[in-house]
Amino acid sequence: MPRTNSRQPKECGNTRNRHGDRRLCGAAQAVRGVGLHPMQRRTEKAIVLFLGLLLCAGALLSFPHLVDAHSWYPKRCCNDMDCFPADNVRRLADGTLELSKGPIRVRVTRTFPIESSPDGKAHFCVWDSGFGLEARCVFLPAGS
Repeated sequence: MPRTNSRQPKECGNTRNRHGDRRLCGAAQAVRGVGLHPMQRRTEKAIVLFLGLLLCAGALLSFPHLVDAHSWYPKRCCNDMDCFPADNVRRLADGTLELSKGPIRVRVTRTFPIESSPDGKAHFCVWDSGFGLEARCVFLPAGS
């Protein structure tokens, strides 16, 4: 009896499929998707796609502050994840406004156009100018 490698799929005798490849038996067929009807393959792909979408939706619902805030930023300001609610806002002696969110920190001059924030909180949007992050848009509560 010839030695067989246990890692190799078990072959079904000398039978071959229409492409001339040896046919696989039992569990090897299921693992490699061989012998499945095309509708079964499509159904499996649809299930995997559905579960992936469900996982993404769950992740978005886990971070509602990101979904809510990004829903109102104007497209000209935000490129999906470039806008942040500010953790800290302070006005410097020369009138410059400094906004920060964790390690992200930007400064804008007195002449920088400030927009009204619909949620009454300070937000800012940034872009990488090649010299570092710079403010693209700043939103402050009315009367700030």
